[in-house]
Amino acid sequence: MLKRSLTRLLALCVMAFAIQCSFCFGQTNTKPARPTARPAKPETPHLKFVTEYIRLKSMRLNKPFDFLIPTITAFYEQKIELWRRIHEISSAFIGGPKDGVDYGKLGAEMPEIRGNLDFIDQSLFEAAPSIFATLIDVKEDSKGHASHLIITKEEKAGLVSKLEDSFGAKLDQKDQNYTISAAKVLRDYLNKDFKCADESWD
Repeated sequence: MLKRSLTRLLALCVMAFAIQCSFCFGQTNTKPARPTARPAKPETPHLKFVTEYIRLKSMRLNKPFDFLIPTITAFYEQKIELWRRIHEISSAFIGGPKDGVDYGKLGAEMPEIRGNLDFIDQSLFEAAPSIFATLIDVKEDSKGHASHLIITKEEKAGLVSKLEDSFGAKLDQKDQNYTISAAKVLRDYLNKDFKCADESWD
């Protein structure tokens, strides 16, 4: 019973972290600031993101999902460093030309950074089904199907509500970026015909 409770807690933490991260980084823009603009504040994660990150970093999932936590946290560490670099480059262009700054080199660096961010976002999008799968109860029903989740109806409704509150109508719009598409995958899987832990077993 204790092992099952810990598994449920870990799965909820992974899902909550994925939602929080998607929201934090979904609000950002990879375009550098214009030279005439006021200096932008550094792209730093929200306090809640940092809290969830520290909490998740110390946790471990059992196989076959043992790769998820280190993979997800590593990707977001890379995103933070890339956003810091974008801020540094944007700051260099603000306030006019400065001696010793190779602006051509800095400008040429931006497409590479955007490409790296896109690669990370795509990888996280592709991991979304595995993130949801941590919520599926491996115990089979009378028909031999894995038809239940390890979370309650209230917990499931809370996750769906968090996704919809964070992203709104974008979840149902076409041609969204990888971050919003990952959130949509999680929302749609949660809304499938899985029963919850506090519902009857057939």
